[in-house]
Amino acid sequence: MKKIRALIIFIIVLAVLACGIKVILNATAEYPKTGEEVTYTVNDVEGFELKIEDISWSFIKGYSLVWQVDAYSDEVYYFVEDMSRFVYIEKNIDGKWYKLVSNAEFLGRNTFALGGEEGYGLGGSIIQKYDGYGTRLENGTYRLVLEMENKKGNKHYLAEEFEIE
Repeated sequence: MKKIRALIIFIIVLAVLACGIKVILNATAEYPKTGEEVTYTVNDVEGFELKIEDISWSFIKGYSLVWQVDAYSDEVYYFVEDMSRFVYIEKNIDGKWYKLVSNAEFLGRNTFALGGEEGYGLGGSIIQKYDGYGTRLENGTYRLVLEMENKKGNKHYLAEEFEIE
């Protein structure tokens, strides 16, 4: 009888601890704000493909997305980081896309060229917390978007959708 009582007490203590941890995680969760609606077209450039290779989640860092761009184009396009990143996360709400607001400060200047003789692939990752998008995403449809420019400075966008459940 004492063993059963000890087991029941152990299970109750374990359940209380689990509930406490869940409450703390929910209380400290940071959700990104929804920004402006975007209306640009995506994936309209021939010879470029964006793929999300891995999605993982950590209660400390939120979602991490590992991505890869493959280029099979003779035309060169540029991915430019200048006071902001060229990688965004957007959310689909009622059939419309909205850019999520990032509060990360980016002070670098980098340019990556793909296509032609410049290169055939570009890879990277976006880590929700460190890229200023909080630590949680609500359930829904999202897309990873990369902004690129042609030689004339015209902007084009590559996108790959993903689901959060």
